[in-house]
Amino acid sequence: MTEPVAQQDNVKEVELICDGSVYGNPGPGGWACVIKIDDPSIEIEPLTGFEKHTTNQRMELAPILAGLRDLSKRAHFFMILDFKVRIITDSLYAIKVLTKVWKAKKNRDLIGKIWKEMGKHEVWFKYVRHEENEAHTEALKVLHDNLGEMEFGPF
Repeated sequence: MTEPVAQQDNVKEVELICDGSVYGNPGPGGWACVIKIDDPSIEIEPLTGFEKHTTNQRMELAPILAGLRDLSKRAHFFMILDFKVRIITDSLYAIKVLTKVWKAKKNRDLIGKIWKEMGKHEVWFKYVRHEENEAHTEALKVLHDNLGEMEFGPF
C-alpha cells in the first residue's frame, strides 16, 4: 500500500554538509553546516558556531547536531512530516561513532544528543574527502573570524 499523496508531498530530502576545524587540538574551534533541501522555495543560511576551547572531534560532531536540531524546528514551521537526511562529512570519526561501528569513549554528551535527533528522521551518512567538503570553507571562515578576537600568550 502506498502513502497518501499529502504525506508524500510533506517528506523532504535534505543534505547536511558538515565540517569543523580546530586551531591546535585542543584549542579554539569553528564549525559549519550547509543545509540543502530539495525544495527551491526554502533557502537556509549556513549554520555556524565557535568555541574558545574544544577538540577537533567535538567540532566534527557539533554541526551535525546543529543541523539535525534545525531540521526538527523547521519541520513544524513548514508542516513537513519527515526529512530524509543525508549527512555529508569528511569525519570518519563522526560517521563511525554515530553509526555505532566504534564505541564512543569521549563526547558521549554530544553523541547522545545526536542519536536522539537522528531518531526523528531517516538518516544516512556519506563520507567525502576533506577537499571535497563544501562546509570546510565556512568552518574555517568562522574559526578565522573568531581567532582575530582572541589573545594568545604569554609564551
